[in-house]
Amino acid sequence: MEGSPAEEPQVAPDVGSADSVSDVWMYGSLGMGGPPDGGRVRMGAMSKADRANTFSIGVGGAVVRDGKLLFVKHNYGPMKWQIPGGSVQIDETIDQAVRREVLEETTIHAEPIGIFAVRHRINDKGNNLYTVFLCRTEDEHDPVPDGREVSEAAFLTLDEIRDLDGEVSWRMNAMIAETVLSGTPHTFSDRGDPEQLSRAYRLFA
Repeated sequence: MEGSPAEEPQVAPDVGSADSVSDVWMYGSLGMGGPPDGGRVRMGAMSKADRANTFSIGVGGAVVRDGKLLFVKHNYGPMKWQIPGGSVQIDETIDQAVRREVLEETTIHAEPIGIFAVRHRINDKGNNLYTVFLCRTEDEHDPVPDGREVSEAAFLTLDEIRDLDGEVSWRMNAMIAETVLSGTPHTFSDRGDPEQLSRAYRLFA
């Protein structure tokens, strides 16, 4: 992700996190249900106006190569392993964002195949939508961590990810690994701009 200097690991809310039972989950291929309270979300002391100003969109790249999934270990937050990703900038589409984030964090050029999971979270940090892309890559070199936000990066087998046990950040990343490495998840593909609006427009269906 951009915008967080190495010496100041306080970044925007972790868009890949699932840190309370008040999170709202909408997983495509992952099949995970909603919060145990039936979908009621406790927003804490944050006002409605404050929450409106903290709406964000995040992306994650599930990059698969030779039966292995690209994982990174971040220098902030839980400091555990997860798929690369980050926040969408105001002037980019979500597919552009996932390419940029994966490249920045790992030097790997990712090519999105389609969307296969969506996580929607509302908590006292705000309202966040996180979209996970299944990706391929033609790169053959080993991933290189950026050394600023990411300390390690590697393509891992499913068994290697399972062996990480408690070192995987949030259940979502373990579920992503199981889904993409155990079969072929259903994806929504990029259909481009069917309306021919001549601007940044993407339909995934």
